[in-house]
Amino acid sequence: MSAEKDFQYDIHDVQNIKTAFLDLQQEESTGFKFGLGTAVLSYFVLRRFTYLRTGPRFVGSMIFGSQVYGFYTHRSRAYYDYVAQQVNLHASEAINQCLGH
Repeated sequence: MSAEKDFQYDIHDVQNIKTAFLDLQQEESTGFKFGLGTAVLSYFVLRRFTYLRTGPRFVGSMIFGSQVYGFYTHRSRAYYDYVAQQVNLHASEAINQCLGH
C-alpha cells in the first residue's frame, strides 16, 4: 500500500493533464459565453417570429443555449477524459511493477 501512496507520477503525464485541464477550462468559459449568447439571441428571435408565451419561449431559448454549450465543449471534455485515462493507465502499470505483479 505504501507504493501507491509514495508513487511519483511521470512529469510528462503531469504536464499533459495540466495542459488538458487548462484547455478544458478555456473551452468551458468560451462555451458558456456562446451558449448564453445563443440563449439570449434565440429568445429574441422566438419573440419576434413566434406567438409563444414567455415561459415556453424562455425554456426553448435555454435549450438552444445548452445545446450550443454542449456541442462546443464536447471535444475538449472528451480529450481531457482521454488524457486522464492514459495517466491512470501509466500510473497503474508502474504501481503494479513496484508491487511485483
